[in-house]
Amino acid sequence: MVVEAKDDKLFLIKPHNIRYGKRVATNELIGTLLGLAIEGPFIPPAFIELTKEVIDLSGIPRKLNYALGGVVTGLAFGIEYFPSKNTASDLRNKGTIKTSNSEQVIPLLITDSWIHNTDRDNMGNLIFVPDTSSPLSRKMYAVDHGVAFGGPDWTAEQLELEKTDIRVENHLTFIHELANQQKGDLDKYLNKVESLTRADIYNILQQIPKGWGVSLREEVKLLDYLLIRQSLIRPTFTEAFKIW
Repeated sequence: MVVEAKDDKLFLIKPHNIRYGKRVATNELIGTLLGLAIEGPFIPPAFIELTKEVIDLSGIPRKLNYALGGVVTGLAFGIEYFPSKNTASDLRNKGTIKTSNSEQVIPLLITDSWIHNTDRDNMGNLIFVPDTSSPLSRKMYAVDHGVAFGGPDWTAEQLELEKTDIRVENHLTFIHELANQQKGDLDKYLNKVESLTRADIYNILQQIPKGWGVSLREEVKLLDYLLIRQSLIRPTFTEAFKIW
């Protein structure tokens, strides 16, 4: 769903209580903030106040409105929307994928493993935006973390069961190729992961709006999940990169 904000910017938004997953907005926020903390290719998030008037003016088709669970109001997760973007599929069909920020592929891989995002092999979840500082190339951004943490309807019990189940998640072939070219930067980004303190991660979780329905118990489980997996990232990636 795309809306226009007061500053005339367009935002792609995800409400917190959509029918296909009540955790989608929470997953999006945590994944984006963690990824940015280690300098990954993510678009800074915004909170968009979604009112009934905004929903009515957006002209949401009836089918989509039903999928969203009817009229959803309150704070929504948002990222800036770029009309001139291309997806990985668009560029592959043109025969070339050239990025000006290929070094950020390593923190992209790390973030997806950290939050257990299993949907990055979807060609629509990487976008490429014209880079004003490099006219012949595009800047890569990763979007959509909705299925992180085991899915859009994860539970505290699920987090507990899956917190040590970590691997390098599947990505598009060209992402793995880029990572292989950039693997000399692996240690640099592993250090960034390890430099994040418990307080840093806690503060990220504290940015989840209270109205999104994440309980104190669930916050505690999220923190434990992220801290345990943080400690497993270095051995996981060091071993994986030995055979790449």
